[in-house]
Amino acid sequence: MKKGVTNPNFKGFMADNAQANWNDVCIVYVTRNPTVKLINKESTCLFHKIQSLNMHTKQLIVLKFQDRHKDFCYDYNKTKSLEEANVYYAAIYSWWYSFGAIADGAIHELNNYLRFWHFRVR
Repeated sequence: MKKGVTNPNFKGFMADNAQANWNDVCIVYVTRNPTVKLINKESTCLFHKIQSLNMHTKQLIVLKFQDRHKDFCYDYNKTKSLEEANVYYAAIYSWWYSFGAIADGAIHELNNYLRFWHFRVR
């Protein structure tokens, strides 16, 4: 290996970069086989997740709904199963529309934000 790490045996990876290329990480550090996926070995640091939530909430959620949005997202983060996460995902998405909680033109960015965390975390 180029960097001198010959046989790494990582238990997992953590990234603060949403654009991290996990396929390359898997090929270089885990299996060296591009067809083997890095399943259950990827997580994201809680600090960056909360930072992302705060930024998106401040920019895209109407001021009077910002605390409620954070509460919804914190509850969502505590889910223990994919089924429970799916229920929260649908509830948050519906809440944005039902209560007029989103700023004008924000739905596309919020959709991307929620989808990213939903599939990244679950």
